[in-house]
Amino acid sequence: MRNRIRALTALSLAVVFAAAFTPEALAFKNVTGRTSKTSAAGCSGSGCHGAQSATVSISGPASIPVGQATTYTVTLSGSTKTGTNVAASDGTLAGTTAEFTVSGGELTFTNSRASATWTFTYTPTTAGTKTLYASGVVNGHPGTWNFAPNLTVTATPATSVAGETPVSFSLDQNYPNPFNPSTTISYSLARPVRVSLDIYDLSGHRVARLVDREQEAGIHRLTYDGSPLASGVYIYRLTAGDFTAARKFVLLR
Repeated sequence: MRNRIRALTALSLAVVFAAAFTPEALAFKNVTGRTSKTSAAGCSGSGCHGAQSATVSISGPASIPVGQATTYTVTLSGSTKTGTNVAASDGTLAGTTAEFTVSGGELTFTNSRASATWTFTYTPTTAGTKTLYASGVVNGHPGTWNFAPNLTVTATPATSVAGETPVSFSLDQNYPNPFNPSTTISYSLARPVRVSLDIYDLSGHRVARLVDREQEAGIHRLTYDGSPLASGVYIYRLTAGDFTAARKFVLLR
């Protein structure tokens, strides 16, 4: 009897182990090339794959400055276990969680999860019309994926104000403040320097990176769209070489 129990236990473990490493389970993680940018193995609409269907959409600002990292959201419905793949016509993508990572220039998930919402940032590197692509999968389905409608984004040239070169570095208070949903942030650079401009919530978590590049001396302005954020108080921080400054602003819906 004891040997029989041991044999059944070993068989059960083997079945579980095999199920965990089936082609379907492996196909459900770390996937790229499933969006309509590069693949035809998908479809659009809520009923494409019957019980395996996933309704997918991308949301976020339709216009952003070149060099500004802006938050976008992929939403999936149709199951309690979801995964997604995101691509862009050009520019840079970045996940906002450790389980949503870049592979080959595209965003892929390292673990499926129950949440139907995934957030990421997109940074255009040149001006013009850009396209964001996404697809979604549910319940570990390894075959065709459902496509989200492509989202068109206009990347506008980053602006600088003509005039004399500032004699010092500074970060101005945004205007308007409070704002809903957009506000203008201005800062001055006394010399060419590497600039980062980030937004943090009050717990210290970075929620957006607006600038991350070398910029010329001068007065720079950009418009920030806070649509992805909840109402509340946030901090925007400028780092330009050895200069660092921060200010608070209020998103009030």
